[in-house]
Amino acid sequence: MNVIKITRIEPGRVVSFHIKDSQSPEDEVFRLFNTWAEANGLLDSHRFVPVLGFNNPFGLEGKSHGYEIWCFLDRLGEVDLTGVTIKNFPGGLFAVTTISGLDLIPSFAEQLRNTIEQHPQYKLNYPDDYRHGVDPSPEFEMIYTPKARRADEFVLDYFIPIKEVRQKYVMK
Repeated sequence: MNVIKITRIEPGRVVSFHIKDSQSPEDEVFRLFNTWAEANGLLDSHRFVPVLGFNNPFGLEGKSHGYEIWCFLDRLGEVDLTGVTIKNFPGGLFAVTTISGLDLIPSFAEQLRNTIEQHPQYKLNYPDDYRHGVDPSPEFEMIYTPKARRADEFVLDYFIPIKEVRQKYVMK
């Protein structure tokens, strides 16, 4: 297993780009994002523009599914928000690992979930009504190599929502 980090992402406003029904929604949604980012000069003025991506709705590779990305507006400066969807990101605590290669996501995500389930201080924090494969995924991907073309060229951080377990202390 890779190194696991625990990180908190603060709440904030995000620009949402969403493709709902496609054989390759990830490619399409990043084209939408890149068009918007280029029009706002973000790709020239920022070394890295952080976005979180997730399946929405979930689907198997090669089958029709959806993908959504959220671009955090904090620290981007003045940008044109005409015609884009703005959402509020609630923030939260996440377990994170870095993955090199898209084909490794399922096995690394499973290992990360198992590690958290066995951890005495943290537990998974999915919405109570979450239905895997039906609802938007609460697990996020932050891709550091958006221009990669082959699956093994992608490097990303994989985020799983967690919460701290309050431990009861017994005084003797």
